[in-house]
Amino acid sequence: NRYQYEARFLRAYFYFTAVEKFGDVPFTTEVLTEDEANALPRTPAKEVLDFVVKECDAIADKLPVDYSKLGDDAAANETGRVGKLAVLALKARTLLYEASPLFNTNNDKELYHQAALASKAVIDACLANGVQLGKYSDLWGANNWQAKELIFAIRMGAMNAFEYYNYPR
Repeated sequence: NRYQYEARFLRAYFYFTAVEKFGDVPFTTEVLTEDEANALPRTPAKEVLDFVVKECDAIADKLPVDYSKLGDDAAANETGRVGKLAVLALKARTLLYEASPLFNTNNDKELYHQAALASKAVIDACLANGVQLGKYSDLWGANNWQAKELIFAIRMGAMNAFEYYNYPR
């Protein structure tokens, strides 16, 4: 079932965002006891980012490009679900981050090349599946929550009840 691949994407995505914010982070793919989790050392950021890229490679073809082929109104009902394009975009962004001067202190041109190839793969996959890459300003329209070019969307609203009730205080 696709849920396991969506969960793997989310794990990779959140590890990527953790590295963005903190650099080296505690990293595991195993279930740990509380004591084990508290004793987990930081893993070098490069190793975590390499894991994110490998996860993206492993799951990209396991997820649909979009959910519109599931039937009437499926795309609207499945807004926010992870699809192949989101996986490809995460891989491209991760490789671009690895190629940045923050991690690529030797100015390794091969890292730039890998990031460019991954970014081109996202663009090609979008165009091959009828996702038109429109103007950036059009992304922020009030009626754009179902636009095909949104590859990983989070609905926003005037209320923050979900965050209020579910995040630590």
